[in-house]
Amino acid sequence: MIKCEKLECNFKQSDQNKYCGKHQLCIFEDETKYLNKKVCSNYIRGCRAQLESDYTRARCHECLEKERNRDKSKRSAIFEKNNANNIVGFSTKFCTTCCKELSVDNFIGELSLITKTCKVCRSENKLQDSKRNREHRNFTVRNNIIPQFRTYIKGAHERNLQFNLTIKEYANCVKKPCYYCGTIQERGFNGLDRKDSSIGYSIENCESCCQICNYMKGPLSVGVFIKRIEHILTYQKIINGLFYPEYFPNHKKCNYCQYKTRAIKNNLEFSITTCDFDNITADSCYICGKENTKLHENGIDRINSKKGYSTDNAKACCAECNYMKIDYDFDDMIHKFVEIYNIHKTSSFENELIRTNRFN
Repeated sequence: MIKCEKLECNFKQSDQNKYCGKHQLCIFEDETKYLNKKVCSNYIRGCRAQLESDYTRARCHECLEKERNRDKSKRSAIFEKNNANNIVGFSTKFCTTCCKELSVDNFIGELSLITKTCKVCRSENKLQDSKRNREHRNFTVRNNIIPQFRTYIKGAHERNLQFNLTIKEYANCVKKPCYYCGTIQERGFNGLDRKDSSIGYSIENCESCCQICNYMKGPLSVGVFIKRIEHILTYQKIINGLFYPEYFPNHKKCNYCQYKTRAIKNNLEFSITTCDFDNITADSCYICGKENTKLHENGIDRINSKKGYSTDNAKACCAECNYMKIDYDFDDMIHKFVEIYNIHKTSSFENELIRTNRFN
Protein backbone atom coordinates (compact mmCIF):
# COMPACT_ATOMS: atom_id res chain seq x y z
CA MET A 1 0.00 0.00 0.00
CA ILE A 2 1.29 3.46 -0.96
CA LYS A 3 0.60 5.85 1.89
CA CYS A 4 -0.74 9.37 1.60
CA GLU A 5 2.08 11.94 1.45
CA LYS A 6 0.51 14.10 4.15
CA LEU A 7 2.84 14.04 7.15
CA GLU A 8 1.83 11.39 9.76
CA CYS A 9 -1.12 10.18 7.65
CA ASN A 10 -1.34 6.38 7.36
CA PHE A 11 -4.20 6.21 4.86
CA LYS A 12 -3.80 4.94 1.30
CA GLN A 13 -3.22 7.33 -1.60
CA SER A 14 -6.19 7.95 -3.87
CA ASP A 15 -6.12 6.72 -7.47
CA GLN A 16 -6.03 10.31 -8.79
CA ASN A 17 -3.10 11.80 -6.84
CA LYS A 18 -0.60 11.33 -3.99
CA TYR A 19 -3.05 12.20 -1.18
CA CYS A 20 -5.82 10.19 0.48
CA GLY A 21 -9.47 11.23 0.29
CA LYS A 22 -9.21 13.05 3.62
CA HIS A 23 -6.32 15.26 2.50
CA GLN A 24 -7.36 16.33 -1.02
CA LEU A 25 -7.09 19.94 0.15
CA CYS A 26 -3.30 19.50 0.11
CA ILE A 27 -3.45 19.63 -3.70
CA PHE A 28 -4.59 23.26 -3.49
CA GLU A 29 -1.85 24.02 -0.93
CA ASP A 30 0.81 22.52 -3.22
CA GLU A 31 -0.44 24.46 -6.25
CA THR A 32 -0.34 27.70 -4.27
CA LYS A 33 3.20 27.06 -3.01
CA TYR A 34 4.31 26.26 -6.57
CA LEU A 35 3.07 29.72 -7.64
CA ASN A 36 5.10 31.24 -4.76
CA LYS A 37 1.89 32.44 -3.13
CA LYS A 38 0.07 31.66 0.11
CA VAL A 39 -3.43 30.50 0.94
CA CYS A 40 -6.09 32.48 2.77
CA SER A 41 -6.48 31.13 6.32
CA ASN A 42 -10.12 30.39 5.44
CA TYR A 43 -9.07 27.88 2.78
CA ILE A 44 -10.22 25.08 5.10
CA ARG A 45 -13.69 26.65 4.92
CA GLY A 46 -13.75 26.73 1.13
CA CYS A 47 -11.92 29.94 0.22
CA ARG A 48 -9.68 29.44 -2.81
CA ALA A 49 -7.94 32.80 -2.90
CA GLN A 50 -4.21 32.66 -3.65
CA LEU A 51 -2.45 35.60 -2.02
CA GLU A 52 0.83 37.24 -2.95
CA SER A 53 3.75 36.27 -0.69
CA ASP A 54 4.11 39.85 0.58
CA TYR A 55 0.40 40.15 1.47
CA THR A 56 0.37 41.06 5.17
CA ARG A 57 -3.04 39.72 6.25
CA ALA A 58 -3.90 36.11 7.06
CA ARG A 59 -7.22 36.28 5.20
CA CYS A 60 -8.06 37.60 1.74
CA HIS A 61 -9.93 40.89 1.18
CA GLU A 62 -13.18 39.07 0.38
CA CYS A 63 -13.10 37.01 3.59
CA LEU A 64 -12.23 40.09 5.65
CA GLU A 65 -15.15 42.00 4.14
CA LYS A 66 -17.54 39.11 4.87
CA GLU A 67 -16.31 38.99 8.46
CA ARG A 68 -16.78 42.75 8.86
CA ASN A 69 -20.33 42.50 7.55
CA ARG A 70 -21.13 39.58 9.87
CA ASP A 71 -19.68 41.50 12.81
CA LYS A 72 -21.67 44.60 11.88
CA SER A 73 -24.90 42.59 11.63
CA LYS A 74 -24.18 40.89 14.94
CA ARG A 75 -23.58 44.20 16.71
CA SER A 76 -26.72 45.72 15.18
CA ALA A 77 -28.72 42.81 16.55
CA ILE A 78 -27.12 43.39 19.97
CA PHE A 79 -28.17 47.06 19.96
CA GLU A 80 -31.74 46.07 19.07
CA LYS A 81 -31.86 43.49 21.87
CA ASN A 82 -30.48 45.99 24.39
CA ASN A 83 -33.06 48.59 23.33
CA ALA A 84 -35.82 46.01 23.75
CA ASN A 85 -34.50 45.07 27.20
CA ASN A 86 -34.46 48.71 28.27
CA ILE A 87 -38.12 49.02 27.36
CA VAL A 88 -39.18 45.83 29.12
CA GLY A 89 -36.78 46.39 32.06
CA PHE A 90 -34.87 43.11 31.91
CA SER A 91 -32.06 42.41 34.41
CA THR A 92 -29.60 41.32 31.68
CA LYS A 93 -27.75 43.15 28.94
CA PHE A 94 -25.64 42.24 25.88
CA CYS A 95 -22.01 43.42 25.68
CA THR A 96 -21.34 45.23 22.39
CA THR A 97 -17.77 43.86 22.28
CA CYS A 98 -17.97 40.18 23.23
CA CYS A 99 -21.74 39.98 22.49
CA LYS A 100 -22.39 37.91 25.64
CA GLU A 101 -25.59 38.29 27.65
CA LEU A 102 -24.67 39.14 31.24
CA SER A 103 -26.33 40.58 34.32
CA VAL A 104 -26.54 44.39 34.42
CA ASP A 105 -24.08 44.37 37.34
CA ASN A 106 -21.33 43.78 34.75
CA PHE A 107 -22.21 47.03 32.97
CA ILE A 108 -21.81 49.52 35.82
CA GLY A 109 -18.90 51.87 35.12
CA GLU A 110 -16.62 53.85 37.42
CA LEU A 111 -19.14 56.69 37.79
CA SER A 112 -22.00 54.22 38.45
CA LEU A 113 -23.25 54.80 34.90
CA ILE A 114 -24.49 51.98 32.66
CA THR A 115 -21.88 51.14 30.00
CA LYS A 116 -22.15 49.44 26.61
CA THR A 117 -19.38 46.95 27.33
CA CYS A 118 -19.00 44.42 30.14
CA LYS A 119 -16.49 44.62 32.98
CA VAL A 120 -14.05 42.12 31.38
CA CYS A 121 -14.04 43.86 27.98
CA ARG A 122 -13.56 47.26 29.59
CA SER A 123 -10.46 45.99 31.44
CA GLU A 124 -9.02 44.54 28.23
CA ASN A 125 -9.75 47.76 26.33
CA LYS A 126 -7.96 49.80 29.00
CA LEU A 127 -4.90 47.59 28.66
CA GLN A 128 -4.84 48.00 24.87
CA ASP A 129 -5.34 51.77 25.19
CA SER A 130 -2.37 52.02 27.55
CA LYS A 131 -0.22 50.15 25.00
CA ARG A 132 -1.33 52.50 22.22
CA ASN A 133 -0.50 55.52 24.37
CA ARG A 134 2.93 54.11 25.10
CA GLU A 135 3.58 53.50 21.38
CA HIS A 136 2.49 57.07 20.63
CA ARG A 137 4.84 58.41 23.31
CA ASN A 138 7.73 56.37 21.91
CA PHE A 139 7.01 57.66 18.39
CA THR A 140 6.93 61.24 19.70
CA VAL A 141 10.25 60.77 21.50
CA ARG A 142 11.92 59.33 18.41
CA ASN A 143 10.65 62.12 16.19
CA ASN A 144 11.08 65.17 18.42
CA ILE A 145 14.38 66.93 19.02
CA ILE A 146 13.91 67.81 22.71
CA PRO A 147 13.05 64.25 23.91
CA GLN A 148 15.96 62.93 21.81
CA PHE A 149 18.26 65.49 23.46
CA ARG A 150 17.18 64.20 26.89
CA THR A 151 17.74 60.62 25.73
CA TYR A 152 21.34 61.43 24.78
CA ILE A 153 21.94 63.09 28.17
CA LYS A 154 20.55 60.05 29.99
CA GLY A 155 22.58 57.62 27.86
CA ALA A 156 25.77 59.59 28.43
CA HIS A 157 25.17 59.62 32.19
CA GLU A 158 24.57 55.85 32.25
CA ARG A 159 27.88 55.28 30.42
CA ASN A 160 29.81 57.79 32.55
CA LEU A 161 30.43 60.08 29.57
CA GLN A 162 30.58 63.86 29.60
CA PHE A 163 27.74 65.65 27.81
CA ASN A 164 28.73 69.27 27.19
CA LEU A 165 26.21 70.28 24.51
CA THR A 166 23.43 72.82 25.06
CA ILE A 167 20.03 72.19 23.47
CA LYS A 168 20.83 74.88 20.89
CA GLU A 169 24.20 73.32 20.02
CA TYR A 170 22.58 69.88 19.81
CA ALA A 171 19.75 71.12 17.55
CA ASN A 172 22.13 73.01 15.26
CA CYS A 173 24.24 69.88 14.88
CA VAL A 174 21.56 67.25 14.21
CA LYS A 175 19.70 69.46 11.70
CA LYS A 176 22.75 69.39 9.43
CA PRO A 177 23.15 66.68 6.75
CA CYS A 178 24.88 63.49 7.93
CA TYR A 179 28.63 64.15 8.17
CA TYR A 180 29.36 60.82 6.46
CA CYS A 181 26.77 60.36 3.68
CA GLY A 182 25.11 63.80 3.43
CA THR A 183 21.51 62.70 4.08
CA ILE A 184 18.91 63.97 6.55
CA GLN A 185 16.43 61.47 7.97
CA GLU A 186 12.73 61.78 7.09
CA ARG A 187 11.88 63.18 10.52
CA GLY A 188 13.92 66.29 9.65
CA PHE A 189 17.00 65.72 11.82
CA ASN A 190 19.70 63.12 12.42
CA GLY A 191 21.39 61.71 15.50
CA LEU A 192 24.84 62.37 16.95
CA ASP A 193 28.08 60.52 16.31
CA ARG A 194 31.15 60.88 18.49
CA LYS A 195 34.14 60.95 16.15
CA ASP A 196 36.26 59.57 18.99
CA SER A 197 34.10 57.00 20.79
CA SER A 198 36.42 56.90 23.80
CA ILE A 199 35.40 60.40 24.95
CA GLY A 200 32.10 62.16 25.56
CA TYR A 201 29.83 64.60 23.77
CA SER A 202 31.32 67.98 22.91
CA ILE A 203 31.08 70.42 20.00
CA GLU A 204 34.53 69.33 18.80
CA ASN A 205 33.79 65.59 19.03
CA CYS A 206 30.23 65.42 17.65
CA GLU A 207 28.88 65.34 14.11
CA SER A 208 25.40 64.94 12.64
CA CYS A 209 24.94 61.28 11.73
CA CYS A 210 22.06 59.31 10.19
CA GLN A 211 20.98 56.03 11.77
CA ILE A 212 22.54 53.81 9.09
CA CYS A 213 25.97 55.47 9.25
CA ASN A 214 25.86 55.42 13.06
CA TYR A 215 25.20 51.67 13.09
CA MET A 216 27.81 50.91 10.42
CA LYS A 217 30.56 53.06 11.95
CA GLY A 218 29.99 51.82 15.50
CA PRO A 219 33.01 52.57 17.74
CA LEU A 220 35.44 53.00 14.82
CA SER A 221 37.43 56.20 14.40
CA VAL A 222 36.45 58.34 11.42
CA GLY A 223 39.69 57.55 9.58
CA VAL A 224 39.40 53.77 10.00
CA PHE A 225 35.72 53.86 8.96
CA ILE A 226 36.43 55.82 5.76
CA LYS A 227 39.47 53.73 4.85
CA ARG A 228 37.57 50.49 5.38
CA ILE A 229 34.96 51.79 2.96
CA GLU A 230 37.65 52.64 0.38
CA HIS A 231 39.15 49.16 0.83
CA ILE A 232 35.78 47.43 0.36
CA LEU A 233 34.78 49.49 -2.70
CA THR A 234 38.22 48.81 -4.21
CA TYR A 235 37.89 45.07 -3.57
CA GLN A 236 34.42 45.14 -5.14
CA LYS A 237 36.00 46.85 -8.21
CA ILE A 238 33.66 49.82 -7.84
CA ILE A 239 36.51 52.33 -7.46
CA ASN A 240 40.22 52.33 -8.21
CA GLY A 241 41.32 53.01 -4.66
CA LEU A 242 43.67 51.64 -2.01
CA PHE A 243 43.56 48.57 0.20
CA TYR A 244 43.83 48.79 4.00
CA PRO A 245 43.87 45.14 5.23
CA GLU A 246 45.40 46.26 8.55
CA TYR A 247 42.03 47.82 9.48
CA PHE A 248 40.28 44.41 9.50
CA PRO A 249 41.38 42.61 12.73
CA ASN A 250 41.47 38.83 13.16
CA HIS A 251 38.59 36.89 14.72
CA LYS A 252 37.56 33.29 15.32
CA LYS A 253 34.23 32.17 13.86
CA CYS A 254 31.26 30.67 15.71
CA ASN A 255 30.73 26.95 15.07
CA TYR A 256 27.94 25.31 13.08
CA CYS A 257 25.78 24.54 16.13
CA GLN A 258 25.97 28.14 17.36
CA TYR A 259 24.76 29.45 13.98
CA LYS A 260 21.95 26.89 13.89
CA THR A 261 20.83 27.64 17.46
CA ARG A 262 20.79 31.38 16.74
CA ALA A 263 18.78 30.84 13.54
CA ILE A 264 16.17 28.73 15.34
CA LYS A 265 15.92 31.31 18.12
CA ASN A 266 15.26 34.04 15.53
CA ASN A 267 12.81 31.89 13.53
CA LEU A 268 15.11 31.84 10.50
CA GLU A 269 15.45 29.11 7.91
CA PHE A 270 18.60 27.02 8.39
CA SER A 271 18.98 24.52 5.54
CA ILE A 272 22.79 24.38 5.21
CA THR A 273 24.58 21.20 6.24
CA THR A 274 27.86 20.95 8.15
CA CYS A 275 29.56 20.28 4.82
CA ASP A 276 27.97 23.41 3.32
CA PHE A 277 29.08 25.38 6.38
CA ASP A 278 32.70 24.23 6.07
CA ASN A 279 32.79 24.95 2.33
CA ILE A 280 31.29 28.44 2.70
CA THR A 281 33.49 29.55 5.61
CA ALA A 282 36.62 28.30 3.82
CA ASP A 283 36.23 31.12 1.28
CA SER A 284 37.57 34.66 1.54
CA CYS A 285 35.24 37.34 2.93
CA TYR A 286 32.92 38.26 0.07
CA ILE A 287 32.83 41.92 1.19
CA CYS A 288 36.48 42.82 1.87
CA GLY A 289 38.39 39.75 0.64
CA LYS A 290 39.96 38.83 4.01
CA GLU A 291 41.28 35.26 3.89
CA ASN A 292 41.39 32.54 6.54
CA THR A 293 44.68 32.13 8.41
CA LYS A 294 45.89 30.42 11.59
CA LEU A 295 44.86 33.57 13.45
CA HIS A 296 41.64 34.32 11.60
CA GLU A 297 38.49 32.43 10.56
CA ASN A 298 35.66 33.78 8.45
CA GLY A 299 32.07 33.24 9.47
CA ILE A 300 28.82 33.46 7.48
CA ASP A 301 26.72 36.43 6.38
CA ARG A 302 23.21 36.31 4.96
CA ILE A 303 23.27 38.39 1.75
CA ASN A 304 19.58 39.20 2.13
CA SER A 305 19.04 39.71 5.85
CA LYS A 306 15.29 39.10 5.51
CA LYS A 307 15.97 35.50 4.49
CA GLY A 308 17.54 32.64 6.41
CA TYR A 309 20.63 30.48 6.03
CA SER A 310 20.56 28.67 2.69
CA THR A 311 23.35 27.92 0.22
CA ASP A 312 22.16 30.66 -2.15
CA ASN A 313 21.89 33.29 0.63
CA ALA A 314 25.02 32.54 2.70
CA LYS A 315 28.56 33.69 1.97
CA ALA A 316 31.86 33.78 3.84
CA CYS A 317 32.26 37.01 5.80
CA CYS A 318 34.78 38.30 8.33
CA ALA A 319 33.45 39.53 11.67
CA GLU A 320 34.31 43.19 11.02
CA CYS A 321 32.34 43.31 7.76
CA ASN A 322 29.49 41.43 9.43
CA TYR A 323 29.39 44.08 12.16
CA MET A 324 29.34 46.88 9.58
CA LYS A 325 26.66 45.30 7.40
CA ILE A 326 24.44 44.46 10.40
CA ASP A 327 20.93 43.68 9.07
CA TYR A 328 21.19 45.70 5.87
CA ASP A 329 21.13 44.09 2.43
CA PHE A 330 24.44 43.93 0.58
CA ASP A 331 23.34 46.28 -2.22
CA ASP A 332 22.00 48.84 0.28
CA MET A 333 25.29 48.73 2.20
CA ILE A 334 27.39 49.22 -0.94
CA HIS A 335 25.14 52.10 -2.06
CA LYS A 336 25.66 53.80 1.30
CA PHE A 337 29.43 53.21 1.10
CA VAL A 338 29.53 54.88 -2.33
CA GLU A 339 27.70 57.92 -0.91
CA ILE A 340 30.19 58.15 1.95
CA TYR A 341 33.24 57.67 -0.28
CA ASN A 342 32.13 60.36 -2.73
CA ILE A 343 32.03 62.88 0.13
CA HIS A 344 35.27 61.84 1.86
CA LYS A 345 37.52 60.59 -0.96
CA THR A 346 39.68 63.72 -0.71
CA SER A 347 39.74 63.78 3.11
CA SER A 348 42.97 63.08 4.98
CA PHE A 349 43.23 61.63 8.48
CA GLU A 350 46.16 61.97 10.83
CA ASN A 351 47.65 59.37 13.16
CA GLU A 352 46.36 56.40 11.15
CA LEU A 353 48.25 53.21 10.37
CA ILE A 354 50.41 53.06 7.22
CA ARG A 355 48.27 52.30 4.18
CA THR A 356 49.09 49.83 1.44
CA ASN A 357 48.06 49.79 -2.19
CA ARG A 358 48.43 46.06 -2.47
CA PHE A 359 45.95 43.50 -1.16
CA ASN A 360 47.49 40.39 0.35
